[in-house]
Amino acid sequence: MRFHRSAVKAFLAWLIRPSPSLQPADRRRQSQLLAILLLMVAPIGLIVSLFTTNPLVRERIGAPELVGALTLSLFAIIPYLINRRGHVEQAARLTVYVSAAIIYVVALHPDNPQGMDSLLRLLLPILVASLFFTTKQQLFLVGLVLMAALVAPLLAPHLVVADSLIGPFSFLLIASILVVLLSVSRSQLEKDRQSELRAQEMRHGQLLDAAFDAILTHQDGRLSDVSGGFEPLFGHSSVDGLNLDDFITEELLAENDTGARRCEAKMRRKDGSEFYAELITIDRAHGTHPVSITAVRDVSRARRVEQALRESERRFRLLTESSPDFVYIWEAGADHVPYFNRDGFLGYTHEELAVPGYLASQTHPDDWMNLQAHWQSVYQNQPAETTQPVEYRIRHMQGHWEWLERWDVVLMQRPGAKPDQILVTLRVITTRKKAEDELRASEAYNRALLDAIPDWIIHVDPKGHFTGVWPSKTPLATVAHSKPGDLVGRNINNFLLGDAAEQATQAIQLALDTGEVQVREYRYGPSVEPGRFFEARWVAHKPNEVIAIVRDVTQRKAQEDRLRREASIYQHVVEAIIVMDVSNDEYRIRGMNPAAQKLYGWQEDEVVGRLFIDVFRPQYGEGLTREHVIDALSSAGHWSGEIIHLHRDGTPLRVHSSVTMLHDSNGDPTGAVAVILDVTRWVQAETALRTSEERLQTALKGSPVVVSDQDRELRYTWIHNPALDFDPNTILGKRDAEVLERPEDAERVESLKRQVLESGVGLRRAVQWQQRGETRYYDLTIEPLHDVSGEVIGITCAQFDMTERVREEEARQKVQHLLQTVIANVPIVIWAVDREGMVTLAEGRSLGALGLEAGMVVGKSIYEVLPQTPPLLSELQRALNGEAVTSFVEIGQTHYQIYYRPVFDASGQPDGLVIATMDISERMRAERQELHLALEHERINMLQRFMGDVSHDFRTPLTSIKLSLYLLTHSEEDARRQRHIQVIEMQTTRLEKLVTDLFTMSRLDQSITGEFNFGIIDINALVDDVVISHEPLIHAKDHTVRFERGEGVPSTFGDSFQLDRALTNLLVNAINYTPDGGQIVVRTGFRLGDILIEIEDNGIGIPADQHERIFSRFFRGDPARNVDRGGMGVGLSIVRKVIEAHGGRVEVVSAPGEGSTFRVLLPQLQAR
Repeated sequence: MRFHRSAVKAFLAWLIRPSPSLQPADRRRQSQLLAILLLMVAPIGLIVSLFTTNPLVRERIGAPELVGALTLSLFAIIPYLINRRGHVEQAARLTVYVSAAIIYVVALHPDNPQGMDSLLRLLLPILVASLFFTTKQQLFLVGLVLMAALVAPLLAPHLVVADSLIGPFSFLLIASILVVLLSVSRSQLEKDRQSELRAQEMRHGQLLDAAFDAILTHQDGRLSDVSGGFEPLFGHSSVDGLNLDDFITEELLAENDTGARRCEAKMRRKDGSEFYAELITIDRAHGTHPVSITAVRDVSRARRVEQALRESERRFRLLTESSPDFVYIWEAGADHVPYFNRDGFLGYTHEELAVPGYLASQTHPDDWMNLQAHWQSVYQNQPAETTQPVEYRIRHMQGHWEWLERWDVVLMQRPGAKPDQILVTLRVITTRKKAEDELRASEAYNRALLDAIPDWIIHVDPKGHFTGVWPSKTPLATVAHSKPGDLVGRNINNFLLGDAAEQATQAIQLALDTGEVQVREYRYGPSVEPGRFFEARWVAHKPNEVIAIVRDVTQRKAQEDRLRREASIYQHVVEAIIVMDVSNDEYRIRGMNPAAQKLYGWQEDEVVGRLFIDVFRPQYGEGLTREHVIDALSSAGHWSGEIIHLHRDGTPLRVHSSVTMLHDSNGDPTGAVAVILDVTRWVQAETALRTSEERLQTALKGSPVVVSDQDRELRYTWIHNPALDFDPNTILGKRDAEVLERPEDAERVESLKRQVLESGVGLRRAVQWQQRGETRYYDLTIEPLHDVSGEVIGITCAQFDMTERVREEEARQKVQHLLQTVIANVPIVIWAVDREGMVTLAEGRSLGALGLEAGMVVGKSIYEVLPQTPPLLSELQRALNGEAVTSFVEIGQTHYQIYYRPVFDASGQPDGLVIATMDISERMRAERQELHLALEHERINMLQRFMGDVSHDFRTPLTSIKLSLYLLTHSEEDARRQRHIQVIEMQTTRLEKLVTDLFTMSRLDQSITGEFNFGIIDINALVDDVVISHEPLIHAKDHTVRFERGEGVPSTFGDSFQLDRALTNLLVNAINYTPDGGQIVVRTGFRLGDILIEIEDNGIGIPADQHERIFSRFFRGDPARNVDRGGMGVGLSIVRKVIEAHGGRVEVVSAPGEGSTFRVLLPQLQAR
């Protein structure tokens, strides 16, 4: 029942709910009142029709009233629907019209009861007068009239007397009174409207003051009135004598809308400061003079915000495009992706990723619900709020699954609506997920391992309080008679006795301070079982936490005590003891002490009961067998000697074994005791000593190092160096003063040796002394000799003759000084550059002529120091790639010859380069003067040849054009005339190509490379465009052209137009000089650090003696090979000029009848 009542209330509230577009609140209330009124009127006709079968009702309500009620019910629906659309005033007026029409029809009906028509006539003018009232008044009067009209049939019999009184005059009187009321109401309505207009104008003024910083009224530019914001904005307190143009310093942008002029301008304040403003000017008539109103808004801050937004967007794009993640912006409302930071992701193209929902459709089915839940959380976020990342799998284009981590940040969102823009970041975490899986597996393994070991793990703070216990290590709680949870918070003082608690606290602090593992053994306090011992290893885990790894060592302690007591019997006598039982010459092991276990690697319980011979597998020396040993034991009861036993791992051990038989009271053997001493180390030490001495002798043999020993009196006791040309024995027993030629040398050397004797610390010095009349240099190392007690008993010296090395260093320094002197006095600059292009050396007299200093240049990039011209950049790059380059360059008015020589490392890879820059201005001037006359002579000869060639090349098409024009004027057939026109057009095109080639060659001859528009060029795209643009010519010749696109071809730096011209000339030559139906192959690739472009054909070919001449100007080879192919012989010359201007070169491989291959090599673009 409660649900039904709430549903009914909700339905009624929905019926009277006003349109959301209605504002303000009073209009919404008017809409609700009108809806209630219409909803009350609409059911009346239906109710009346239901009761028409009652005679009493039909008697009191006539047929006209029934028709009116039904009509009113039907027509009430129309105003209700209009009101629901938000048009309250129109719905109210329509209600008045409909009500008036129904009342009028009912009033004129002849079957009306007496008195009802008069009442309706009174109601009709009142209803019509309500049209001049406000909407609120109309609703009130309409409600009264409708209610009166509805109850009129019930009141009609009581109005019979009133009907006789209400006649025409009464009707006129009432109508007059209503007209007066209407006039008064209309006057009041007009006053209210004027008041509302003034209030509205005031609100508009306040709105303009809030929207704009100042409002200026001006006539012919002179200010007449301003708003209150004028003085704060411009600083002027009065407008007298001020013009609008006085404030505008620069008009930036202007546009005209209907009735208004808008512009942005830079304006000046009274104090001279400037700001950017938006001006909106409206012209209106004021009497006979036009007046302009200008609204001024300060947009300086807006412009700064726009600039900041543009900079922020630039940084955002730079950040996202350099990010390894995949970033895009999703407009959720339009389901559109306007931005990607890369063209592809997971093998999907940009077009596929731009399809809404395409990438999400590749989600793994098991992860789809998680992704949808993540989207729901994104919709609930606020702008600039980042959601928790979600991890899910996406199918790669190749079919395998990749793990992604996704972050969503809401960028734009309208209040109460879903986000409009979302920034999505996708990161591939497949490798991390694999590592996490491996880490989880490793963690599970470690946990299982920790659960399997018998240790207990406890977390302790610096004060000794338990902060955590490993969950599976509950035995500690059992020992402490506590639950595992009760241990947390307790202190180690509750468990340890005496000084043990203090030792534990010290161990905790040491572990935290040093980071080293502290091992301690403790006996726990009275709360645990007595006699229990534990070993604790304290390990620093966090800055304020230590992990204690505790193990119960009670049994180990008892065993150690027992073994200690047993070992105390033998510790001063033997190293290892083995006790055996003897029966029928079989020796079975009964026990062995720890020393024997350590010696052989066997545990006692592993060998008890086993045969001695099977465990240790003794190996006897020459002439000794097992039978000899058993016979000696049987006869003498004792045997000793050296023998070899095998360790558990098979390692042979040389031991001295002493075996004594044990007998019972009857003298029968019951056992034996073997006392074993390990002599393996002694034998190995002796062998190692002999080997070391032999190696030392071998190492010193032929070595320039002299090794010697001296006692505390600094007398030589041993010296070795067979390379010396004297007998070392003559030096033994002597001191340095008796060996060296000069006393001062001996005193200096002996002082160093005494220093080592006194301090016991070795040293190494570079010394020199006179020997056979010349100074020799030595690297002397002195180390002390100690006896077994650690006392210094002498020294060992090693001296290396480095005289030749010192002299070589002195010679190198002299050469370097000479080189620096030459560099300082010769007009040359030497540069040293590392592999990264950084200058490490810059020396030379001409460095100042370049406006540089060594201190300013070293440490900078060579690209910043030298002029950045394309040829120079190309030469630097070639030299850094390992190529020796020589070039000439002009800087200012000075000419330089530059030598680039690469430096290679040990593996043969370029490790930098050396650059020599030489001023050759004087030589260039002399050479120019010398060449000037030769060039003039050559120019005259070339001009003569050129005039002959040009006159021939121009005469041929001109003759053809002249003949075609003659035939065109004398021919009347359309086909012939069209043929002549085509000939004229073809020859005109030929003339245009000749002129273009001449102009291009002239520009290139003048070296106008400054007009080149250099930029980054994609070689594959450039070649592809050239081939496509010549497809009509290729099809006309019926050729087959195949473009073999190289993979990974880098970009170059050049002029795309000039390179297009050069490649076009090569391709057109291949097309023209290949017979119809030929094969042409265009390739791109990479060779020896350069970009390679090849154009290969199977045409007529070129003789070997013409391979270089074809690049000369106006050379066309065999005239028979150039028939009908046009041209002036400058195409290949243009090609070479363009390619060389880009730092490249052109090669040709051809033979007559075998076709031709032209190769273009360009330097690749290098990052600097």
